Amino acid sequence: MNSTLTNCICATNPDCRSSVAIYDIDYGWLANFSFITAYIVPGAIIGCFKTDFLLLSTLECFYSGSDCFPILLSYIKEAYFYNVYNPLWFDIHPLVFNSTLSRYPINTTMEMILKEIMIEQWNPSSSYDRFYELCAPSYCTYSYKAHTRTIVQVMVTLMSMMGGLIITLRLITPQLVRGTFRLLRLLVRTQQQQRGKC
Repeated sequence: MNSTLTNCICATNPDCRSSVAIYDIDYGWLANFSFITAYIVPGAIIGCFKTDFLLLSTLECFYSGSDCFPILLSYIKEAYFYNVYNPLWFDIHPLVFNSTLSRYPINTTMEMILKEIMIEQWNPSSSYDRFYELCAPSYCTYSYKAHTRTIVQVMVTLMSMMGGLIITLRLITPQLVRGTFRLLRLLVRTQQQQRGKC
């Protein structure tokens, strides 16, 4: 880039932005040429990426009644006839802005319009009865995916159950035997005391 034309250098700052300008070429002497700023397009912003021009710019120059539309159109027409050898020209009409029909001002960026998905007005009409009638299912199904066990998983489960039972019985059995002997001793004493009284 020619540093005299712009301060936007994408290699050092990928977020840089500059106004869109139309340049005339001054050919000078001995193939030395320079660019002269002929016109700066209002509302048109260019950045490092192709989408920056679309998102950052406004449409203010393309509406009827704007001062820049005829200027921009003349430059486009001149470039068209210079680059295209077909003398046919198509008629371009400006956009018509009506502030009563549009909620977007003329200087709204395209990014804002696209974020609002180009909707001018929401027409909410919520009828839950009608929604239910349209969307009510005639039948419902439910599917459940059961996990089947392999023979190895069944064997591991049985072995772990048996191991748990063995450990439980090892801990409980001595206590049960001691408790049973204490109970038997108590019963024997009680019977001996009753016989001794008789």
